[in-house]
Amino acid sequence: MHRCENCGDGFASPRTIDLIKQKVEVRSEDIMTKTSKLKFKSLLNSPTIVRLLAGMGWSLTGEILSKGLLFLSWIIVARLLGKVGYGEFGIIRSTITMFAMFGGLGLGLTANKFVAENRSSNKLFAGQIIGMTQIFACISGLILAGLILIFSHYISITLLKAPSLENELKLTAVMLFFSAMNGAQIGILQGLEAYKKLAFLNAIQGITAFPLFALGTYYFGLSGAIFAFAINIIISTILFQIVIQKELKIKGIVVYFKNVRDTLSVFWSFSLPAALTGIAVSPFKWYSEALLVKFSGFGNLGIFQAAIVITSIVIAIASTLNAPLISIAANNKGVQSDMKLQYVTMYGSWYAFLILSVPFLIFPNILIIFFGEQFNDPNLFKTSLLMMLWCGMMLYYQGITRIIMLNNSIWFLFSTNIFEGLTLIGAFYYFRNQGVLGLGYAYVLSYVVRIIISLPYIYYKKLMPNKILF
Repeated sequence: MHRCENCGDGFASPRTIDLIKQKVEVRSEDIMTKTSKLKFKSLLNSPTIVRLLAGMGWSLTGEILSKGLLFLSWIIVARLLGKVGYGEFGIIRSTITMFAMFGGLGLGLTANKFVAENRSSNKLFAGQIIGMTQIFACISGLILAGLILIFSHYISITLLKAPSLENELKLTAVMLFFSAMNGAQIGILQGLEAYKKLAFLNAIQGITAFPLFALGTYYFGLSGAIFAFAINIIISTILFQIVIQKELKIKGIVVYFKNVRDTLSVFWSFSLPAALTGIAVSPFKWYSEALLVKFSGFGNLGIFQAAIVITSIVIAIASTLNAPLISIAANNKGVQSDMKLQYVTMYGSWYAFLILSVPFLIFPNILIIFFGEQFNDPNLFKTSLLMMLWCGMMLYYQGITRIIMLNNSIWFLFSTNIFEGLTLIGAFYYFRNQGVLGLGYAYVLSYVVRIIISLPYIYYKKLMPNKILF
């Protein structure tokens, strides 16, 4: 029994005890609700979170406009070229992506991180970093343009068994030079947190791409599509440079090209391993597509390219968190990290994927509606599901990448890319008889291996609190 000083017999009745419990529970709920509201309000009032939301908002706007219009461009190209022609376009696009990784030299990430860190505290060094990234991007772009001109004959005949693609591959030389420059430019604007202007530029890129691809492909076929690609990247590079000059003037940063030697330590310790991280996996992905062409033909590659169009859009939109998080976290270096910000850093892209993937899972035939009956193949739906699963794991790993990169463990990322690439090729060779589905299986397995390798590293290196990691 419970003693009660206000009761006649000194004890409280069971009914009285129940009433007291109900009042306590109600009061507790009120306190918890008020506490939650205060926490939510404090989260929204956090300057860091406000900057993150603003950066993400403009990045998202730019990506939706840019990638949405590019998505329509790819659909038009696919419908005009057909399954085989779109496969040929896909391998050329993959070739550009692979060589652009070499040309980029991790300069976009370097500019993002180090310009963000120094744009307020050390404008001189920020100007030197910008100068270094632009010089190195120009040099690497020229080298790669020369290499693709020299080896286009070998790539088309020996590796792709498609002599007719030699001239199209030579045309990509122009694109590689400007792609290297544009990659550095994007990183500079991200480091300056000029996301509104970056969104505007991305929108312009999408708007110009749509008519260029439509007209080029309609009148000149595959060559016209590649030529449209080249014109679009040239226009974008010119516009980006104009905006960068205006933004630097506003920020009071002067670009220095003479004292590049002072930034070489950054290049060797960060840019080079960051470049190798991207370079390490790109050749494996390109080679896996070349093997698909060898074993199953360009028609199967056309199906694969159609399947990854949707995942590419999901990745592009979900990745709008990436650059703002890196630049804000770098700019706040030395400040005690907010647990909520750490959680968003780790899982933000993953939650975005969960939301964005729903429409494509509800409407599985949407790809056939977009690409037309010539892509009406049972393997298209199955491959798109496999690539959506890969997309989810990749965006989950994007959080891991941010954590590792912000802790300057770039060489570890490089090693995981090697494991990913080797698993991709090995798994696809094992599943090669299943054609495009085999490549889908290989992509999924490659990221399973990468995640398994990375989580113990984060745990033992204590790069993230365990309550967030698990």
